[in-house]
Parts: sequence; structure tokens; C-alpha cells
Amino acid sequence: MKNLKAETYFKIKLQWSITDENILPLQKAFNFRTENMSSPLQDSMEGLIQVFYSYSGKEGDKFKLSKAELITLLNGELSELMTACNDPTMVDKIMKNLDDNKDGEVDFQEFVNLVAAITVLCNDFFVEYNKSKEGGAKK
Repeated sequence: MKNLKAETYFKIKLQWSITDENILPLQKAFNFRTENMSSPLQDSMEGLIQVFYSYSGKEGDKFKLSKAELITLLNGELSELMTACNDPTMVDKIMKNLDDNKDGEVDFQEFVNLVAAITVLCNDFFVEYNKSKEGGAKK
């Protein structure tokens, strides 16, 4: 997973309508970075892209997640969160909130919004946890 493949670049290009003019410097930056060393953020970005496309396209548009694909992704990648949630309507709620363009599918940008929101919630939890732990230690 140290080097983004041309297929991944192609998918990014199609998804975000990046022109050849803009994509070449991005490709060079990624290739240079991965050939020399890989940063944790770059690995995370690559991981998001790979996870999304490993679940998308099983039924229909290969650049979007259907509801069934979203369920599979959530159960496969965030199983502990889904189990802890214990709400049978959670996927419907997530789908409704994510699907900004109301096409019944989740595109990459909508997926990244979900990951960002969950990441912010996790960060908030750990910040509060650490504050309470520090506060308890001072008393």
C-alpha cells in the first residue's frame, strides 16, 4: 500500500473531474513521497480511497455505494461501531444524511464526510476522556 496505483489516480480524476493539468503535479507529489517515505496522512488518504472502491460497484455504479454496499462497508470496516449503536434504522439514517444529492447512493465525497464526522466524534470523545482523567488526577 506504499504506492498509489494508476487505477486509483484514474478513479480520483473521474470522481473529482480533475484535469490532466492538475493531476500530473498531484501524481508526481504522491509518487515522490511514496518512493522516498510515506507519511501517516498519505497512508490514511490512500486507505480511504482503497476502502471505498473495494466496496463500491458490486451492484451498479462503480464510483458510488448503493445502500447494500454501504451496509457491507459499515459492517466490514466499522463493525464495533455498528454493534454498539444497536439501532436497526441506523443505516437508513446514515444514508439519508449522507446522500446530499438524493440519488440513493453514496459517492466518494459523501463517504469522506461520514468518515470525517465519525473521526471528529472520536476525537471529541478522547479529548473529553483525557480531560476527565487529568482532572481526576489533579484532585
